[in-house]
Amino acid sequence: MNVDYNKHNIVKYLANNKDKDIWKMSVSSIGFQSTKFLDSYPPKGHPFGYTFNPERGRILDEFSLIYITKGRGTFQSVNCSEKKITKGDVFLLFPREWHTYRPAKDIGWNEYFVTFQGEYFNKLLNKIFQPNDPIIHIGINEQIVKHFLEMLDCAKAQSSIFLKCLTVPRHSHPDFKLSWREL
Repeated sequence: MNVDYNKHNIVKYLANNKDKDIWKMSVSSIGFQSTKFLDSYPPKGHPFGYTFNPERGRILDEFSLIYITKGRGTFQSVNCSEKKITKGDVFLLFPREWHTYRPAKDIGWNEYFVTFQGEYFNKLLNKIFQPNDPIIHIGINEQIVKHFLEMLDCAKAQSSIFLKCLTVPRHSHPDFKLSWREL
């Protein structure tokens, strides 16, 4: 974790892989973005299918979990009227559901995000989040930030098992007891 992620936008889109077929889940992207006062949002450089215009919104084919660690903004989806987002909120974008979100222009925000798909996530996340209530305030949790940073380091390194270390829950699979930094 040598990089100061509070000063750099780090976004990693992962190549298609067979993990979804093997593990019934896969991770598509991981990132950190810092949007400052009056910055355009989202930042440029996202591939087709991930970039969007907040005025029009978009639809993704997978889940996306966004954790706001600084600032505030708004979120809206086809099943959720416009809601305020604040520091410490985590929100879930559901697959094939129109949504839009953005930081407040007068303050911006810092966001960590991960996109993923698979049967495991469908079962798990539908027990925690509901499409009409996809926002949970968890506060600032250093352990969660640490996990995002580890996932970013792992994806940037692209070691031979980096996709598995991002995808497989360490607590539920005997082959992945080591931390991501030890792989």
